[in-house]
This record gives sequence, C-alpha cells and structure tokens, in this order.
Amino acid sequence: MRTRDIVVVGASAGGVNALQAFAGSLPPDLPAAIFVVLHLPAHYPSSLAAILTRSGPLPATNAVDGEPIEPGRIYIAIPNFHLLVGNEFLSVARGPKVNRARPAIDLLFQSAAGSYGPRVVGVVLSGMLDDGTRGLASVKRRGGYVIVQDPDEALYASMPRSAAENVSVDRILPVAEIGPVLRQLATEPLKGDALMYERASSNGGSSLDNTGDMTREISPFTCPDCGGTLWEMEEGSVAHYQCRVGHAFSPSHLLASQVDQVEALLWASLRAMEERESIYRMILNRAGEHGAVVVQSSIESKIETNSRHARLLRQILLDEDASP
Repeated sequence: MRTRDIVVVGASAGGVNALQAFAGSLPPDLPAAIFVVLHLPAHYPSSLAAILTRSGPLPATNAVDGEPIEPGRIYIAIPNFHLLVGNEFLSVARGPKVNRARPAIDLLFQSAAGSYGPRVVGVVLSGMLDDGTRGLASVKRRGGYVIVQDPDEALYASMPRSAAENVSVDRILPVAEIGPVLRQLATEPLKGDALMYERASSNGGSSLDNTGDMTREISPFTCPDCGGTLWEMEEGSVAHYQCRVGHAFSPSHLLASQVDQVEALLWASLRAMEERESIYRMILNRAGEHGAVVVQSSIESKIETNSRHARLLRQILLDEDASP
C-alpha cells in the first residue's frame, strides 16, 4: 500500500524552536521517514539531532551518505553538505550553494519529489526570505502534499508566508498540529490521481541537478558567487535563477546577494580612497622637503577633493536608509 510516507521539512531563522515543537507533535508509531534541513553556519558542529531526539518520541540522527531510509526516524542534514533523498537511500553531498545555503531546503524537497512523487509531504517552518517555496512547488507539481506553519505563529514568518502565497498549499497549521496530520497521511492509501503522479515521477531524484523539466531562458544577471551567466527558470509559477555550475537563487536571495556585493564594492572603494589620500600626503611631505610649491598646491587640492568624496561614501555606508 502506497502512502505519504516521505516527509521533508525546511526551517531557517527561528527554526530550532519550531523543529522542537514539530518533533514533539510526532506520534511514536509514525510509519514515515522524516528529513530535515535547518540553515546553520557551515563550519560549526550541529547538535540538532540530539535536541530533536530529546524533544519527541522519534530518534533523530545526522544523515550519512548511502544510508538506507527507514520509517520512524528523523534524518538531519549536516552543516555544509546538501541532503538529498534518493530511492531507498540518502545522499549527502557537497555542491554549489542554493539561495546562499548548504544544506539547501529546496534541493532536499526537489530530490524527494523527483524520487517519490505523491508519497512526499513537504513542510515549511519558520524562516526569513523565501527558502522552501520552490521546493514546495516541485512537491506539489508531482502530486505531493504541502503543509506550512501558520505564519502568525512563526518567529520569522517570511518563509511560510512566501510558500502560502506562491504555492497551492494543502494545510496551514500551528506546528503542534502537524504531527497528527502526518500520521493520517502516512496511514491512508494514495488515491487514484496520486498514483498517476507516482507512475509519472522520475527516478534519480538524488542528483544535485534537478532542472531537466524546467523552462529556462538567459537572464541579464550574473551569478553573485562565480560571475557566470544566470538562467531564469520556472518551477511551476515560481521563478529562480541558476548559473552553469549550479549556484541558484530565488529573486529575493538574488537581490540580497547583489546588495552584499554592492556594499563590499563600496567598502573596497572607501579603502582605496583612504589609501590614495595617504599616498597623496606622502607625496606632499616630500614636495615640502624639496620646496616644490607648485606640486604642493596641486596635491593639496587633490587631497581636499579625495577627502570630500571619501566622507560622502562613508556617510552612504553608515547611513542605514541610504546604504544599498
């Protein structure tokens, strides 16, 4: 009997509290496997598995590459590695960041949808920007079931709100009510329409490249991470941008990356202007030692102009309203 027994969960800011409540809502006899991506700093060990094990009845462990999938367990993506769900086995792999994150919520969701089609339940919890929206669109397009945390309950409402506004979600729930719904979904057989989706779903969903069935066209933008051309792609009605090597961005994350780039360039420009003033003053001192009055006058004028421009640039950088 085919049921919805593959559950993928994504969270970011405010996600630890939400995941603890989620784990606590799960029934001890849940006949489904759960896979979790929480955005965390890349180079610090995560204790999320221990936290979730203490928070609910199901054991949580860090995902291991090649590990067989078993029901009644929670598999946690480890920092700096993507977690992908293949047919019967996990894949833990490095690869290009997606929405500036590794592990990436959208990649987990897409891999599960590609491998299991309508058997997948996608869950988006607290977080900023729009991570998970594209992944939920993939789950939904392949006949899966979509749940988002009630944005009014989430510590950071952006992620669940984006999902609710851009994907035809099945349920919007407080976290404490998600577990019982998952048990119901995991014990009811798939209906006829869902079985049609299952027969049509692709294999090999554990690949890092899940763009084969998306429409795409060249965009006027370049990749903030590598400088390559970005292709505009659509997952259903949800657009995103991806470069040749695989860096991918939602429109919100692309804008955030561009803002970071502009700020970095402005700070580099300010540093160069301050260095130039130091060089001017060195030249001015040497001109004074040799009595080069004409040179002194010219350099003093350049110092004044450079200082004025540097002050304006620093004001832009330090003014929150005027900064990029």
